[in-house]
Amino acid sequence: MKRVNKKRLTVTQKLSNITEIPFDMATGLPFIKMYSNRELIVEDAGKLIHYDDCCVKVRQKNKTVKVEGRDIKLRCLANNDMSVTGYITSLSFEQE
Repeated sequence: MKRVNKKRLTVTQKLSNITEIPFDMATGLPFIKMYSNRELIVEDAGKLIHYDDCCVKVRQKNKTVKVEGRDIKLRCLANNDMSVTGYITSLSFEQE
């Protein structure tokens, strides 16, 4: 008889499955939506640490989300959600 290798789930994954809460919400990770290269929406964004017309940096628990481009504007910054518009050339995550 063959043994079937079952993938072990973490406690957070099990909790997410039981409560039907999305995994990223259960872990406190940001949820990022990008519409083409013109708009980026970050839910549960964290702390804004840098903003100018070519770069936005937001600090998470142990990461920094960095958005670069031209004519970058913060359209909305409320309730830990933010909307960045402009011509976005890169999105990166920097480990701290």
